[in-house]
Amino acid sequence: MSYELHGLFYIMSAIFIHLVLTPIFLNNEKQLKYLFAIILIALVFLYWGFEDINPYIYSLHLFPVCLIIVLLFLGITPSWMTWICFNIGCLVLFNHFSQPVLVSSSILLISGYIRKHATHKQKLGVKLLYATGMLIMYDVLYVMFVPQLSLYAQYTMLLSFPSVWMVTYLLFYVKKNEVHKQRLLLLEKDRMIGQMAATISHEVRNPLTSTRGFLQLLAQKEITVHDHKRYMELALSGIDQATTMISDYLNYAKPAANLQEQLDMKAELDAILRFITPYATQRLVTIELSHETEAPLFILGDSKKLRQCLINLLNLS
Repeated sequence: MSYELHGLFYIMSAIFIHLVLTPIFLNNEKQLKYLFAIILIALVFLYWGFEDINPYIYSLHLFPVCLIIVLLFLGITPSWMTWICFNIGCLVLFNHFSQPVLVSSSILLISGYIRKHATHKQKLGVKLLYATGMLIMYDVLYVMFVPQLSLYAQYTMLLSFPSVWMVTYLLFYVKKNEVHKQRLLLLEKDRMIGQMAATISHEVRNPLTSTRGFLQLLAQKEITVHDHKRYMELALSGIDQATTMISDYLNYAKPAANLQEQLDMKAELDAILRFITPYATQRLVTIELSHETEAPLFILGDSKKLRQCLINLLNLS
């Protein structure tokens, strides 16, 4: 019994390590598929190096259980990796057991490939049924090549059934947990997109509204050439500001250089005043600006961000 438990311990360790490392590879499904197979193969090498290997435990318990769960949960390519690794180990460790294991595992691999779509997203009961059927097929093929099985080999063969059921059960809920994490990640992305869209709508509305006011002023016939030019420049400035905001939000994930410059607050306020005055006039709002001192007031900051902040404070939307 201890040999079977040791082999089962390595499989369960692979499941636990896979569960711990899954969040790292959650956004890369292809790498996640190969992760468990690679972990399993690494633990098999440790098994070769540190355990007293019994041919029957290896060929009737560890190998079929590992191959079946990889076929059921990870797909054909990780299954090929597992099949190659175990058969090489079987050939190196005990040559006279390699032929029945090679034929049985090959038929098992082919049948798993044929039925891969039928088991990919099935419920737990269906997966347990498939796992039982695949293990029976493996054992029957093995017995065809080794008809005179010892009592210990038969005992090992029977113990492989509760092992494959337990591992299938555990890995099913590990994969289910991965699906829940992926769904939560998608929901979080949708929430962030919604918030970003609402923020962009709020931030961009102000310069676009001011631009619309300047364009309406341009439609007046009595404006001077100087005012026409000034309104045109301010309208274009509003469009540029809206474009910059959209670009900043689209590239929000990229690290931005924190460039600061010396700004004159009076000049910044005058720029904002020229920008919002036409819109305020249309809304019958009077803007009064007064300074406590005539001396310039300098700060360090970003001119575009400061102006956007002031516009938001004035709440022109």
